[in-house]
Amino acid sequence: MFTHKVCSNGIAAVVIAIGRDGVALVKDPLWETPQWKFPGGKGVGNESPLDVAVRKLREETGVVPEPVELIHILEKKRFEGSENEHMFHVFGFKTGLYLGECAVGFEVWRTKGVELVKLVSRRFLETSIEVPNHKALFRDCNIRSFLE
Repeated sequence: MFTHKVCSNGIAAVVIAIGRDGVALVKDPLWETPQWKFPGGKGVGNESPLDVAVRKLREETGVVPEPVELIHILEKKRFEGSENEHMFHVFGFKTGLYLGECAVGFEVWRTKGVELVKLVSRRFLETSIEVPNHKALFRDCNIRSFLE
């Protein structure tokens, strides 16, 4: 079971981070059994969707992108099956970097667990994503075209 709280500013953002060595996924410790998802999370205070995306990518993977490197590829209100009303933004980040240089061994210690990072080839991405609304995101045509 997921312990999800409504975000304080009504914004959530995820980042599809693609590097030379794969797409970054993080293990979300907020689930009873932690699940793999794209980096991202809820906004706080006056954060813009872009601010949330940059902060969450940095916090969860160690990758620090320039805001201009993030491409806004999707905006969606409330996912089917979700109990929360918020605007969900998806950003894409393509880099020539080996994300593994930033992410391998990178752990963010939280009060409720540890977020671990793994890099997945595009071929195995759909079967690697475990969080339901992130799976739904992956199936969106805008995301698939961004991955190509």
